[in-house]
Amino acid sequence: MDLPELIERHKKIAQGAGGDVRLSHATATELERLRDSLLMCAASCQGGHSDTGMSASQALGIPFPVAMDGLVAKAKEWGLNPDHLWPWLMEQRRKRNSHTAVKRS
Repeated sequence: MDLPELIERHKKIAQGAGGDVRLSHATATELERLRDSLLMCAASCQGGHSDTGMSASQALGIPFPVAMDGLVAKAKEWGLNPDHLWPWLMEQRRKRNSHTAVKRS
């Protein structure tokens, strides 16, 4: 079971599908924080074939090797703002696009 499935399982329990509702709500909230943190940190595992990158990709349900396109897509799928998770990314892409525009001129 990957992290998103685990979160959904605890949300269902918290919505009354059985079990300790308070514990499941708290667990789902903590798992979401863990998910968001892992998503942010996984950016440092890009492009390599490390065990850490493999574990992060499996937990997040993204392709391996880890790439920003996969991380951004997953963040958007979960309703998260990539610009808040990786503030440097928008600046980096803006610079890359401005260099590309200069080369085309």
